[in-house]
Amino acid sequence: MKKVVMIGLMSSLLLLTACGKKNVDVNVDIAKTTALADCLSENDRRMYGTATCPHCKDQKALFWSAFSDVEYIDCQLESQKCTIAGITWVPVWRWPNSAELRGTQPLNTLATTAGCEWTE
Repeated sequence: MKKVVMIGLMSSLLLLTACGKKNVDVNVDIAKTTALADCLSENDRRMYGTATCPHCKDQKALFWSAFSDVEYIDCQLESQKCTIAGITWVPVWRWPNSAELRGTQPLNTLATTAGCEWTE
């Protein structure tokens, strides 16, 4: 019986560990994500999202702590800004010409579409 319980606990721990790392590239260093966040902001790229959106959380996690440098509008807290901008979907990255990328985006895609430097 103890063996079955131990195997169950080990399996649960492995599953939780794997789920906790979803969509996060552990090989990306903080300097690169900070430079990308700064470049996106300098080029007037902003992300619209909400605190409760799981895909928004995934996008934020890709930036690690550098997400604080991203121009971000939370549509639950600033709903009027999102309404004025015509935001009907989150997460969405919006460009000054109203072009947008919907959903969780890989960092290299954000860099390429914004003209920011990015190396794999």
